[in-house]
Amino acid sequence: MVSSAPVTQTSLSAPVTMAASTPASNLELTASAASTPTTAPAASAASSAPAASSAPATSSTAASPASRPSAGTNDPEEAARVLAEKRRQAREQREREEQERLEQERRKRIAREEGMARQGEERRRREEEARLMAKEQLLRDEAQRLEEEKEAKEKAKAEQEENQRLQKQVRDRQAVLTYSIEDI
Repeated sequence: MVSSAPVTQTSLSAPVTMAASTPASNLELTASAASTPTTAPAASAASSAPAASSAPATSSTAASPASRPSAGTNDPEEAARVLAEKRRQAREQREREEQERLEQERRKRIAREEGMARQGEERRRREEEARLMAKEQLLRDEAQRLEEEKEAKEKAKAEQEENQRLQKQVRDRQAVLTYSIEDI
Protein backbone atom coordinates (compact mmCIF):
# COMPACT_ATOMS: atom_id res chain seq x y z
CA MET A 1 0.00 0.00 0.00
CA VAL A 2 1.34 3.45 -0.93
CA SER A 3 1.30 6.06 1.82
CA SER A 4 0.25 9.61 1.08
CA ALA A 5 2.31 11.07 3.92
CA PRO A 6 3.87 14.48 3.34
CA VAL A 7 7.31 13.11 2.45
CA THR A 8 8.74 14.62 -0.71
CA GLN A 9 11.47 12.07 -1.27
CA THR A 10 11.15 8.38 -0.56
CA SER A 11 13.61 6.93 1.92
CA LEU A 12 15.13 3.49 1.63
CA SER A 13 16.20 3.36 5.29
CA ALA A 14 14.06 2.39 8.27
CA PRO A 15 11.37 4.87 9.39
CA VAL A 16 12.39 7.43 11.97
CA THR A 17 10.54 7.06 15.27
CA MET A 18 9.97 9.65 17.96
CA ALA A 19 10.16 7.35 21.00
CA ALA A 20 13.67 8.38 22.15
CA SER A 21 14.16 11.61 24.03
CA THR A 22 17.73 11.50 25.29
CA PRO A 23 20.46 13.67 23.81
CA ALA A 24 22.33 10.63 22.50
CA SER A 25 19.28 9.30 20.71
CA ASN A 26 18.59 12.82 19.40
CA LEU A 27 22.07 12.82 17.93
CA GLU A 28 21.43 9.43 16.36
CA LEU A 29 18.15 10.67 14.92
CA THR A 30 19.85 13.76 13.56
CA ALA A 31 22.57 11.67 12.00
CA SER A 32 20.11 9.25 10.40
CA ALA A 33 17.95 12.17 9.19
CA ALA A 34 21.01 13.79 7.63
CA SER A 35 21.93 10.60 5.79
CA THR A 36 18.40 10.20 4.35
CA PRO A 37 17.06 13.56 3.18
CA THR A 38 13.33 13.85 3.91
CA THR A 39 10.98 16.67 4.70
CA ALA A 40 8.88 14.74 7.20
CA PRO A 41 7.80 16.87 10.15
CA ALA A 42 8.92 14.19 12.60
CA ALA A 43 12.51 14.28 11.35
CA SER A 44 12.69 18.06 11.43
CA ALA A 45 11.13 18.17 14.90
CA ALA A 46 13.67 15.66 16.16
CA SER A 47 16.62 17.60 14.76
CA SER A 48 15.40 20.87 16.27
CA ALA A 49 15.00 19.44 19.79
CA PRO A 50 17.48 20.83 22.33
CA ALA A 51 20.67 18.77 22.64
CA ALA A 52 21.54 19.79 26.23
CA SER A 53 19.86 17.87 29.04
CA SER A 54 20.63 17.01 32.65
CA ALA A 55 20.09 13.28 32.00
CA PRO A 56 23.16 11.12 31.31
CA ALA A 57 24.01 10.68 27.63
CA THR A 58 23.63 6.96 27.17
CA SER A 59 22.05 5.27 24.22
CA SER A 60 20.33 2.65 26.43
CA THR A 61 18.25 5.25 28.29
CA ALA A 62 14.88 5.85 26.59
CA ALA A 63 11.80 7.70 27.77
CA SER A 64 8.46 6.00 27.71
CA PRO A 65 6.17 6.92 24.80
CA ALA A 66 3.60 8.33 27.23
CA SER A 67 6.02 10.96 28.59
CA ARG A 68 6.54 12.67 25.24
CA PRO A 69 3.77 13.13 22.67
CA SER A 70 4.46 11.91 19.18
CA ALA A 71 4.52 14.51 16.41
CA GLY A 72 3.33 12.04 13.80
CA THR A 73 2.42 8.43 13.27
CA ASN A 74 4.12 5.35 11.89
CA ASP A 75 0.82 3.83 10.80
CA PRO A 76 0.43 4.49 7.05
CA GLU A 77 -3.34 4.19 7.23
CA GLU A 78 -3.54 6.71 10.07
CA ALA A 79 -1.16 9.02 8.18
CA ALA A 80 -3.34 8.71 5.08
CA ARG A 81 -6.48 9.50 7.13
CA VAL A 82 -4.78 12.52 8.75
CA LEU A 83 -3.55 13.75 5.37
CA ALA A 84 -6.97 13.23 3.78
CA GLU A 85 -8.60 15.15 6.63
CA LYS A 86 -6.12 18.02 6.26
CA ARG A 87 -6.73 18.09 2.52
CA ARG A 88 -10.50 18.04 3.08
CA GLN A 89 -10.21 20.92 5.56
CA ALA A 90 -7.98 22.87 3.17
CA ARG A 91 -10.46 22.24 0.31
CA GLU A 92 -13.37 23.36 2.49
CA GLN A 93 -11.43 26.48 3.49
CA ARG A 94 -10.70 27.25 -0.18
CA GLU A 95 -14.37 26.69 -1.01
CA ARG A 96 -15.45 29.01 1.84
CA GLU A 97 -13.00 31.66 0.71
CA GLU A 98 -14.20 31.31 -2.89
CA GLN A 99 -17.84 31.56 -1.79
CA GLU A 100 -16.99 34.62 0.30
CA ARG A 101 -15.17 36.20 -2.64
CA LEU A 102 -18.09 35.47 -4.97
CA GLU A 103 -20.55 36.87 -2.43
CA GLN A 104 -18.45 40.00 -2.02
CA GLU A 105 -18.25 40.42 -5.80
CA ARG A 106 -22.04 39.91 -6.01
CA ARG A 107 -22.61 42.55 -3.31
CA LYS A 108 -20.27 44.97 -5.12
CA ARG A 109 -22.03 44.31 -8.44
CA ILE A 110 -25.45 44.85 -6.86
CA ALA A 111 -24.27 48.04 -5.17
CA ARG A 112 -22.80 49.26 -8.48
CA GLU A 113 -26.02 48.40 -10.34
CA GLU A 114 -28.13 50.10 -7.67
CA GLY A 115 -25.89 53.17 -7.85
CA MET A 116 -26.22 53.24 -11.62
CA ALA A 117 -30.01 52.83 -11.31
CA ARG A 118 -30.16 55.70 -8.79
CA GLN A 119 -28.06 57.87 -11.10
CA GLY A 120 -30.30 56.96 -14.05
CA GLU A 121 -33.44 57.70 -12.03
CA GLU A 122 -31.98 61.00 -10.85
CA ARG A 123 -31.05 61.90 -14.43
CA ARG A 124 -34.58 61.00 -15.62
CA ARG A 125 -36.09 63.05 -12.79
CA ARG A 126 -33.92 66.07 -13.70
CA GLU A 127 -34.81 65.69 -17.39
CA GLU A 128 -38.53 65.48 -16.55
CA GLU A 129 -38.22 68.49 -14.29
CA ALA A 130 -36.41 70.42 -17.04
CA ARG A 131 -39.12 69.35 -19.53
CA LEU A 132 -41.87 70.57 -17.16
CA MET A 133 -40.05 73.84 -16.56
CA ALA A 134 -39.65 74.35 -20.32
CA LYS A 135 -43.35 73.58 -20.84
CA GLU A 136 -44.31 76.02 -18.05
CA GLN A 137 -42.04 78.65 -19.61
CA LEU A 138 -43.72 78.10 -23.00
CA LEU A 139 -47.13 78.48 -21.36
CA ARG A 140 -46.00 81.68 -19.61
CA ASP A 141 -44.54 83.00 -22.87
CA GLU A 142 -47.77 82.15 -24.73
CA ALA A 143 -49.87 83.79 -22.01
CA GLN A 144 -47.67 86.89 -22.15
CA ARG A 145 -47.89 86.97 -25.95
CA LEU A 146 -51.69 86.66 -25.79
CA GLU A 147 -51.83 89.40 -23.16
CA GLU A 148 -49.65 91.66 -25.30
CA GLU A 149 -51.84 90.94 -28.35
CA LYS A 150 -54.96 91.70 -26.31
CA GLU A 151 -53.44 94.94 -25.06
CA ALA A 152 -52.35 95.83 -28.60
CA LYS A 153 -55.89 95.14 -29.93
CA GLU A 154 -57.44 97.14 -27.11
CA LYS A 155 -55.03 99.99 -27.76
CA ALA A 156 -55.72 99.82 -31.50
CA LYS A 157 -59.47 99.75 -30.81
CA ALA A 158 -59.16 102.67 -28.40
CA GLU A 159 -57.13 104.61 -30.97
CA GLN A 160 -59.66 103.76 -33.67
CA GLU A 161 -62.53 104.86 -31.44
CA GLU A 162 -60.64 108.06 -30.62
CA ASN A 163 -60.00 108.66 -34.31
CA GLN A 164 -63.66 108.04 -35.07
CA ARG A 165 -64.69 110.39 -32.27
CA LEU A 166 -62.30 113.04 -33.51
CA GLN A 167 -63.51 112.58 -37.09
CA LYS A 168 -67.11 112.91 -35.90
CA GLN A 169 -66.19 116.06 -34.02
CA VAL A 170 -64.54 117.41 -37.14
CA ARG A 171 -67.61 116.53 -39.25
CA ASP A 172 -69.91 118.02 -36.64
CA ARG A 173 -67.91 121.25 -36.58
CA GLN A 174 -67.84 121.35 -40.31
CA ALA A 175 -71.58 120.80 -40.36
CA VAL A 176 -72.09 123.53 -37.82
CA LEU A 177 -69.85 125.84 -39.79
CA THR A 178 -71.59 124.99 -43.00
CA TYR A 179 -74.97 125.56 -41.40
CA SER A 180 -73.77 128.77 -39.86
CA ILE A 181 -72.38 129.97 -43.15
CA GLU A 182 -75.57 129.16 -44.92
CA ASP A 183 -77.48 131.18 -42.40
CA ILE A 184 -75.48 134.13 -43.05
